[in-house]
Formats: sequence, structure tokens, C-alpha cells
Amino acid sequence: MMIARSLLCPALLVAALLPACTREIYYREGASQAQITAAQDACVAQAYREAPVRTVTTVLPGTFIPERQVCDGAGNCQTIPARFGPPQIVSTDANEELRKAVQRKCMVDAGYSRVQLPICDQNVRNSQPPAITRTLPPLTGQSCLVPRGGEAFQIITP
Repeated sequence: MMIARSLLCPALLVAALLPACTREIYYREGASQAQITAAQDACVAQAYREAPVRTVTTVLPGTFIPERQVCDGAGNCQTIPARFGPPQIVSTDANEELRKAVQRKCMVDAGYSRVQLPICDQNVRNSQPPAITRTLPPLTGQSCLVPRGGEAFQIITP
């Protein structure tokens, strides 16, 4: 049992850190950041037209609180009857996932694909002067990304 637990902890740590080791971007070779932003904005607008916000409100019953007896220091006891706690009101956007799918399809139709690039290690970062990628370069298996604050990044192909 101890061996399984010792192997499980590093595996969970790796799984938790993996998303921080890559970044997903929209990619089309030669596209500028301005073109990508314009396409994303147009696709978001299209997605909201095709799948507008549809708020669905659900009332969840309160939790059951069983009967209990409460006694003071003098031995006087009082029974508090069973009851239900207050209900929980939850509002969700029923079209949120559909809107995301419409936006992704729109970007694909515009010629973009989602790619995941690994975050560059320190040696690769140090080998290039800091910059912000303005036009997406050709990618290879060695391409990696350096976050530059906010949505800005630098793609490096060593």
C-alpha cells in the first residue's frame, strides 16, 4: 500500500502542474496578432448571436436537519424538531458550452487551429532576446512559448 501511495503522489503532482507547462493558442502560420484578435472578436459575436445567454434558475431543496435535543447545565432539555435548511438558488447559462463550440468552429472556419505549445525552459529563454510575437511563425516539434504578460507571448523555435 505504501508503494502505491508513493507512486500516486508524484503522478498527481505532475498532472496538477502539466497545464502550467503548456499554453494553448489559436494558430495559423503567418497570421498577425491583430488578425487573430479580430477573428476571435467576430467569432465571439457570432457565438452570442447563435447561442445567446439563456439563464436557467434551479431551486435546490435545503438540507435535512434531524431532530436534536439540547440540554443546559441544569439538566433542562429541549427538543428541536427536524427541519429543512433554506433552499439554494443556482443560476446557470444553459448555452455556455454551445457558445464555446460555436466560437471554436468559427475560428476553425477562419483557418485557425488550437495548438498547445510547451513553455520554454530557461536555457531556451536565455538564448533569445525577449520579444513579443506579432506574426505567427512556422512551428516545429521544438517550438515553445514564453509568456510575456497578459495574452502576449513569444514563440521560439530553437
